[in-house]
Formats: sequence, structure tokens, C-alpha cells
Amino acid sequence: MGKTALVFGGTGLIGSALVDLLLADPIWDRVICVTRRPMGLTSDKLTEVIADASSLDTVADQLRADTVFCCLGTTQKVAGGQAGFRAIDYDYVLACARVAREQGAETFLLVSSVGAKAGSPSYYLNVKGEAEAAVRAIGYPTLHILRPALLLGTRSERRLREEIGGVVLPVVAGLMVGPMAKYRPIKGTQVARAMQAIAATAASWDHTYSSDALLRY
Repeated sequence: MGKTALVFGGTGLIGSALVDLLLADPIWDRVICVTRRPMGLTSDKLTEVIADASSLDTVADQLRADTVFCCLGTTQKVAGGQAGFRAIDYDYVLACARVAREQGAETFLLVSSVGAKAGSPSYYLNVKGEAEAAVRAIGYPTLHILRPALLLGTRSERRLREEIGGVVLPVVAGLMVGPMAKYRPIKGTQVARAMQAIAATAASWDHTYSSDALLRY
């Protein structure tokens, strides 16, 4: 019998690629995507739930799944400042994790960031680290935290720093070995493939994956 996947952030760089992979993967009978707008996809396996952070509780009974894929993420610039960034990368992530666990989900996969650490002097990395800790405290039997470095790929909005990094870093990626390997840039599609593969394993554990580990999938 197949399983049900629940995806948050399914319209972003990683999430959109992941949804395509899950819909094509026979181990998933159903793919539920929580989104603020219709995704424009057609599949008998796909169920779209139109909601946002403020309305999750009203659609909770539609979010029963085995495995949760959380691909939510933004930047301070895109979100309009620190408060907007935290609202998505911490508050919304935590709300998704709580609701899904209450509905019986056993496995949670979270896209975080290289360098994520609660207490970091970097606001971005501190919030990412706090989100990891908060999700871990919910008590999922199986938790996978993915910490990609610079994400490569085409986004719906411009991120100038990432565009510049996307030109420069791939040139020197081959020199990033040893302790520096975790900073290797990675395509959003590759992170999606890694999430698909990790979720297919039967192991129950709490594990964190760096960029170089994700590149092996």
C-alpha cells in the first residue's frame, strides 16, 4: 500500500521540483500540497489545499499524511525585513510541523541551511537553527534536516546575491574539499531528489545532511 506525502512550500525552487518527483514516484499514492494559490498541475494523485499559516487549523483534517516535506524558506529582503522572514522560516515552519504531527505524520523532512545554529550572530542562521530545534522538540519519530549551501536554479523572484554566488561559486566548487565541502553550491532539483530518496528509506532516526551529502543522491 502506498503512502501519503504532505508538502509545504511546493511552489518554490525545491518544492516545485519535489512535487513533480513525488507525483511520478509509485510509492506515493497521494501528494497533498498546501499552497496559497493553485499550482496549475493535473494529477489524480495531487490534492491541493489552499491555506496559509493563519488558516492551517481550519484545514487540519485535510492534512493527514505519513511523511511531511517542508520546503518553506525566504530571505529578509523578499520578506520585507526580519519580522517577515521569521514569520515564514520559523513561525510557519513550526505551525506546519505541529499540525501535521497532530494529524498523525511520523516523518518530517526540513530544508534548513548550511551553518544553521541557534545563537548564531547571523540573524538568518539563528532563525534557521531555532526552527530546527523547535521542530525537533515536537517529537517526530523520524526527522531529516537538510542543510544545503547556496541553491542554484531559476526562481520566481530575483535574489541578486544568490545570482552572483551562482556564477562564482560553481567555478571554485571543486576546490571545496574536507571541511569546506559542506559549502558547495547545489541545484534545487538535486535537493529535491535527495528528499525523495531519503524519504524512501525505512530507517527511523534523527539525521542532518550537509550539501556534500545531498550531492551523493
